[in-house]
Amino acid sequence: MDEVLTKMLKRVRGLLALAEDERTPEEEADTATAKAAELMARYSIDAAMLAASADKTEVPCDKVIEFDEPYAKQHVWFYFAILKAFRGDGVIIQKPTRGRYVNKDSYKLRVYAFEADLMAVDILYTSLLLQAANRLKSPPPYEHAKTWKVSFWSGFTAEVSDRLNDANQNMTDATSTPGTDLVLRDRALVVKAKKDLDYPRLRQAAGPTIRSQRGYDAGREAGRKADLHNTTNVGQTRRTALV
Repeated sequence: MDEVLTKMLKRVRGLLALAEDERTPEEEADTATAKAAELMARYSIDAAMLAASADKTEVPCDKVIEFDEPYAKQHVWFYFAILKAFRGDGVIIQKPTRGRYVNKDSYKLRVYAFEADLMAVDILYTSLLLQAANRLKSPPPYEHAKTWKVSFWSGFTAEVSDRLNDANQNMTDATSTPGTDLVLRDRALVVKAKKDLDYPRLRQAAGPTIRSQRGYDAGREAGRKADLHNTTNVGQTRRTALV
């Protein structure tokens, strides 16, 4: 199940990257977006699939995710925002570099999280990519397309992050189980300890940029309308549903 799901999510992201590329003709971009939506629906990304993963013995794990252009940097920060909401953590281990001897065009992010949480992050991230793609296609004619889209992603990331963090706080405040917040903090500390063991000295990377206020505002608005699914489950010690 996990292997099939991972391959499907990778294919969906590839289709969305094609749709987002400014060099892709509009008709082809629409076809790619529609195909991505079809795949998400066909594989029934729902509670049943997450339950299969959540029933496993939970242990902190890590993996490397590669983010390709276009808008790789914005996608890294977007993924990281969702990851943090699920008590995960991450380290950028590769940035685009172009030179005589090196030619790397992608970002690589090493992510740390509990296995069930990481599966939930991957599914929510891909779902939100699809929702954003449906709103990203047509910047206003008076805006520079790339500048507008970069700022859109900054606004979309900020809004989704705020909503997920609010959901976390509301879940903690509403729970009747003593010690829930302490358990969640312990999980976050376990993940952080694993990351710090691998990378004891880190620098804070520069965050998302805002170069078009209209683009940023449009991203915020899209984030407010985005379907985050069952976000009351964000951060729980045992999760069986997110969609």
